Amino acid sequence: MIPLLVRHAIQILVQGGRHSCEEIAALERVSVRSVYSIAKEAAVKSVESRAASHGRRIGRPSKAEPFREAARKLLKDEPGLLSVEVTRRMGLLGYLGAKSAMYRLIASL
Repeated sequence: MIPLLVRHAIQILVQGGRHSCEEIAALERVSVRSVYSIAKEAAVKSVESRAASHGRRIGRPSKAEPFREAARKLLKDEPGLLSVEVTRRMGLLGYLGAKSAMYRLIASL
């Protein structure tokens, strides 16, 4: 992940228009492709990396997330149900992800 200060510097250099994307990539030690994608992003307003990454939903989306409501309803109806059984029943509903992702979802509920 490219730090927010580097993202900000790239955005400023791109806005300045005096450097090519290849030069900016060399200056900031990132790929040219990263320069193009960072230039399209919204302007960096804060250097708080954790909040920014959470707000932008960086990373691969969870396969278990679409089953949150079904799992919540199941646990509400049967509170003593083991997580392995919840995972099995979500599989019957079409869940194809790993059990660890479902276990994290269950723990968050």
